[in-house]
Amino acid sequence: MRTIAADRLVRVVAAIMERGGSKADEAHAIGPDRASESYLRIDKLIDVARSSGAGAVHPGYGFLAENPEFAEACAKAGLTFIGPDATAMRTMGSKTNAREIAIARPGGVLRGQVDPGGSGG
Repeated sequence: MRTIAADRLVRVVAAIMERGGSKADEAHAIGPDRASESYLRIDKLIDVARSSGAGAVHPGYGFLAENPEFAEACAKAGLTFIGPDATAMRTMGSKTNAREIAIARPGGVLRGQVDPGGSGG
């Protein structure tokens, strides 16, 4: 992380579990080795971002990366969320809803199951 960030003059701050390690420029322990008490605690992640002076948050992959409440909390805290905004997550989070949106747009979609509860389509 440090090499990529150094090329862009960006300091990398990581939120880690108590026994975690990091190659970031700065690391903050946010809780025990249970995700429900650390990586899934939006309040702790926002606190780390604010106290470190971060301007943006990259949620990583999994955990809160597809959580619209986390994206909203970042925006409310004045932080740039690196990823889709909460509205996009809610709109496209449902495969059925995403397919309906795609069908309504030019370009077409591949044939597939239209109604997940039905017998096919």
